[in-house]
Amino acid sequence: MATHQDFGRWGESLAAEWLEASGFNILHRNWSCGKLEIDLIASKGKYLHIVEVKTRNGHDYGWPEESITVKKFRHLQAAAGVFLRLHPKYQWLRYDLLAITRLPNGRIDYFFREDIYFNR
Repeated sequence: MATHQDFGRWGESLAAEWLEASGFNILHRNWSCGKLEIDLIASKGKYLHIVEVKTRNGHDYGWPEESITVKKFRHLQAAAGVFLRLHPKYQWLRYDLLAITRLPNGRIDYFFREDIYFNR
């Protein structure tokens, strides 16, 4: 039986494939610095995209995108800040969410939101 981490990695692989098919260039997968981590870093046009990926197996525990909290978003911002200090060539930034749900019939559902922001 696959672990929670294996399922998450599977979702991140699907997300990378979906983004590439949508015209994004994947720059980094699971980029980390200390305790800070970004699931996917991609580029498209003039934007650097910091992508949070959430994967669920059905909707028994709600929609995957519902698990993004203000605390998680602040953590993502901190990680992006470190990345940008290390790679200052990027001037335009977007935070994105890609939620992936494996439905009971085996179909995969993608929910993508570009340029998200939490300000609470």
